[in-house]
Amino acid sequence: MVADAGYGVSTPFRHGLEARGLSYVLALTGKEVAHELSIEPYQPDYGGLGPPTLARYRTAPRALSLHAAEAAAAGHFTEVAWRQGSKGR
Repeated sequence: MVADAGYGVSTPFRHGLEARGLSYVLALTGKEVAHELSIEPYQPDYGGLGPPTLARYRTAPRALSLHAAEAAAAGHFTEVAWRQGSKGR
């Protein structure tokens, strides 16, 4: 699945693709943030009053552009040429 940023920023859309086991590449607006894969949320103890507490992260999320830059520096991306275009390869 390939889609523009209108779909890329839609969390329910991405979750739907994942639930269906589909691979996807989606454009983003540049404002998105995320936690590293290794970071797990923790579940605070429930105090007994009101609704149960939600899981929380102990660290702030980082811009996806920073995650991508680190992955590129580590050699995790491969540049490919889609086709010969009007401006070259």
